[in-house]
Amino acid sequence: MSNDYRNCEGYPDPTAGEAHSRIAANEKQSLRAFRPIVYICSPFSGDVETNVANARRYSRYAVDKGYIPIAPHLLFPQFLDDDNPDERELSLFFGNALMSKCAEVWVFGSRISSGMEAEIKRAKWKGYHFPNVSWLPDASYKHMPFHSAGSFLSADCCQSLRLQPDHHPDYGRLPALL
Repeated sequence: MSNDYRNCEGYPDPTAGEAHSRIAANEKQSLRAFRPIVYICSPFSGDVETNVANARRYSRYAVDKGYIPIAPHLLFPQFLDDDNPDERELSLFFGNALMSKCAEVWVFGSRISSGMEAEIKRAKWKGYHFPNVSWLPDASYKHMPFHSAGSFLSADCCQSLRLQPDHHPDYGRLPALL
């Protein structure tokens, strides 16, 4: 293994360089091995085509941030009819089961739908901790622009993303749901 590591005095130090390389490789492998699962909560009904495209972008955003996204509203409408009340209820039940496997719940979108409201209430009832409710401005995510996006994230994540709560039309309403 070629190693150009030098100590603080500028001399070659292959032993320390090799150790440093192995530590970096182990850290990289560990980061690949562990990714927390995040539940993506965003509107589905209404303009379904746009909402599905948005949910795909939100999921991609989670992947880019090092998470494994679970977006039930991208999966269950493939074989369950959202217009059938019984199948919609079953879909929400399945989503709740998946939510219990997630480390965090992220809420996205320009509005809180009835399905989202049920998911948020369920997450709160299950004891999910929502340390900070903030809204992601369009400019914060360059790969794929959002109309607006709300997140239940840790305070550190919110600070690193420069989240600003006044960008979302439902900002005043959302804490009441929690």
